[in-house]
Amino acid sequence: MNRLLQGDVGAGKAPALAATAFALLVIEGGFQAVLMAPTDILARRNTSKRSPKHYGLSA
Repeated sequence: MNRLLQGDVGAGKAPALAATAFALLVIEGGFQAVLMAPTDILARRNTSKRSPKHYGLSA
């Protein structure tokens, strides 16, 4: 699966990608992980686009 992450300079692309990748590694190891967002809008966007079902994981 190939994805392109596009955004303005300083928009937080690298931390978002790193946090998601790290959370997936933690979950695959049998532990729990949480991703937090500073606003309700961002939290809703993250839950719709970063659901565990998208990665073949059960929640």
